[in-house]
Amino acid sequence: DEYQNYDKAHGALTEAYKCLAKAKAKSPLDQESRLAQLQSRMALVKRFIQARRTYTEDPKESIKQCELLLEEPDLDSTIRIGDVYGFLVEHYVRKEEYQTVRPECCSLAASRHARLLKRRLNGSN
Repeated sequence: DEYQNYDKAHGALTEAYKCLAKAKAKSPLDQESRLAQLQSRMALVKRFIQARRTYTEDPKESIKQCELLLEEPDLDSTIRIGDVYGFLVEHYVRKEEYQTVRPECCSLAASRHARLLKRRLNGSN
């Protein structure tokens, strides 16, 4: 979501899912595939929302969930990876664990370069 409002994004994905589920499809197989994609995206957004919400109660679990999210193969098509890394960096700065911030930033840069390279190799910009 352009303004980092993942609650709104989750709502929009939920509405899209409902509309697509009600629609008459020419290809039921294609419709099922699209519904599964939407469901997967909704789950990723929900996980990120939950991780951010639980931070005050359980910061360790919240950070663990964000790290697990970063391992998801298609995360960047749903959630901005920079938002997840930003959340992690914010945590480490808050805890004054500055030595951890640099590796997180390096990981972000590496993942960004990997995505750009993948796009170039696939022929899209």
